[in-house]
Amino acid sequence: MIEPLTPREKSIVKLLGQGMHPAAIAPTLGLKLSSVRLYISRIREKTGLKMREIAVKAARGELG
Repeated sequence: MIEPLTPREKSIVKLLGQGMHPAAIAPTLGLKLSSVRLYISRIREKTGLKMREIAVKAARGELG
């Protein structure tokens, strides 16, 4: 069974789907860039997708 995304991970996926770069996501969510990168790493582990694939699927509404 695939571990579900947390609410924070879902918000990051949504912003990635809107084309935002991690450096822009960090201040938007009040996080450090290193935290956003960690969340993205966890999202990648859970989904088995690369960052671009996550962004594309999020933009299509297929993720999060």
